[in-house]
Amino acid sequence: MKVAEKYKIDELTDEIIEAKLKQFYPNYSYPDVNDLVSKDLDFHKALYKYTKLNGTTPKGMMTNLGFEKATKYDRKSMLRLKNEYSLKPALLAEFFEVERQAIAQELDRLTNKVPFWLTNVLTSGESHVFEEMITQFVCKQYDQNAKYLITSNQNQNTPKFAFLIHSGNNTKMIDNIPKNLQTLLVDNLYHIYSENDLLKIHELLERLELSNETNIAGEELKILNHLTMKAKNSPFNKAELLEHFGNGHRKVIDARYRQDEEIIELFEKYKDPVTGIVKIKGGSNEYYRIVNLGQNRNLSLAEFIRSYGYQYERIVDRSQFIEKRKRTLQNYVVQNNEVYISSFDPLYMSLTNVGRNRNQSLDEHLLVEFGLIRIKKEDLPIDYIPYEWRNSISDLEVDEEEEFVSYIEQNLVLGGNKVYISSQSTFYSKLWLYAYKFNKNVTGILESWGYERIYEIPNDFEIEPREKDLELAIRIPILDDIRAVQGELERDEHTTSRIARSTKLVQLIKSLYLDACQLCDHSKDGAIPRITMQNGREYVEVHHILKISSELTAEDESNIELDSYLNVIVVCSHHHKVLHYEKGGYMELLLNVEDMTLYFKNEEGIIPLVTDYHLIERFAL
Repeated sequence: MKVAEKYKIDELTDEIIEAKLKQFYPNYSYPDVNDLVSKDLDFHKALYKYTKLNGTTPKGMMTNLGFEKATKYDRKSMLRLKNEYSLKPALLAEFFEVERQAIAQELDRLTNKVPFWLTNVLTSGESHVFEEMITQFVCKQYDQNAKYLITSNQNQNTPKFAFLIHSGNNTKMIDNIPKNLQTLLVDNLYHIYSENDLLKIHELLERLELSNETNIAGEELKILNHLTMKAKNSPFNKAELLEHFGNGHRKVIDARYRQDEEIIELFEKYKDPVTGIVKIKGGSNEYYRIVNLGQNRNLSLAEFIRSYGYQYERIVDRSQFIEKRKRTLQNYVVQNNEVYISSFDPLYMSLTNVGRNRNQSLDEHLLVEFGLIRIKKEDLPIDYIPYEWRNSISDLEVDEEEEFVSYIEQNLVLGGNKVYISSQSTFYSKLWLYAYKFNKNVTGILESWGYERIYEIPNDFEIEPREKDLELAIRIPILDDIRAVQGELERDEHTTSRIARSTKLVQLIKSLYLDACQLCDHSKDGAIPRITMQNGREYVEVHHILKISSELTAEDESNIELDSYLNVIVVCSHHHKVLHYEKGGYMELLLNVEDMTLYFKNEEGIIPLVTDYHLIERFAL
């Protein structure tokens, strides 16, 4: 049969050719143009004539239609694995036995039209391999004939998994996992644990296998605590995790703290017999013992209880908060039941917000809740001296978890579990520093307490302004730590330990400013946007005011050994470059003695410091 009779050149179009090619290469990937000869010789000849008439070639036309010559890399699938399943390019490089740079280059190229790795076909042999991997707590297995990889989206609420198989020149990705394997993956916590966590499981099992001890302590306990914490929302406590891993015969005893049996006995005492939820009222001796045990392990109260497999529900004792507030309000009494509260006082904003949540004005809230009448400044007796609220931070003295929660419940809950906390408030500063103890940010500590933080300012919400005196007062402990580390740094002559102390000093200084630039004013519109890192903290850098090396540039100087905490300022990356380069750079930090503010100066202008808690010490007499 002649070609013209089967494929009439004058009747061919790009659309017809693409449809025909899709029959042969549904994934838009072809091994070679000459592969068409074996599939349909007549079509191959017709395509050659058609492309010649249109001034191109079969390969050129196939490229224009979106078909690609097959490689072992399916960039569309690779991007999905990277973005949806948290698979690191380094692991893909290891999987394909290539340099990491090769994977990076592939990911940077334009993606193919259809993910040709993707398939729902999983043979019984492959299914058996993955089942064995899951029950043995491994995520990758490399045999002579094939390589197998398991990855997940690391999401405990909506877990998703993908399998990757590479054999010879063929690779396939399965994300529609059979139900039996998906259940097995969830049961074995693959949606919680990363590859490194699975390696820790094997390290723990190997350590325990070599150990003759019946108790778990030291490095083994550290690994187990890490795994338990990662699985805090699962039904497993430490003992159950060990049993799950095949070491149920070992009794889990934390040699450093109270024995688990005693802690569990305490939780059982406060467990609701119907719901099984642990409910502990704040303020009792047992409550504070549990809080302290959790803090010793770097866990909040709720996280500590959940780490033992219990659910926790907070009992908020509003009566204690009301009593504390009544005592605070006594400072504002003018006479009888009349009080005067300045509109600049943080207590004014706090009371206003509580009243708003209860559909009450400030005056109505004071009268209904406390039996007090607010009077205005012009109505004050001539000889009355208003209470100087700046001399006390009693209304913000919240150092325990229950006190923070009580304050939030009374002042900041907008409905349900939603809370709004202005990052410009002193309460935010206090909460930030508290969360820092647990390696968390404000949002993270709120979530651990069961709250959802919202960022849009509610209507008629009074934002408590920051007062420098209050802000400095709550930072005194961290300033004391900075000075102590500085003293150790000056006395230390060993390079390794000096670097460690320098690193700690950098961390403390950044924390002093809550990871905020000292030159930015985020209370104003148009401020430079802050950069939030993956761990939830804001990205800031440190800048040496007086260069300790001629090689210093406007890159982050956090890793440069500090000479003194009084020679660094916390800045965003934008202001770091400004200090180095704008108009020749700003080398001088000066003090305005009239208002005791600091500013950088060069021949062209000045840059004032918006926030400072430590550099003023440079100018102390």
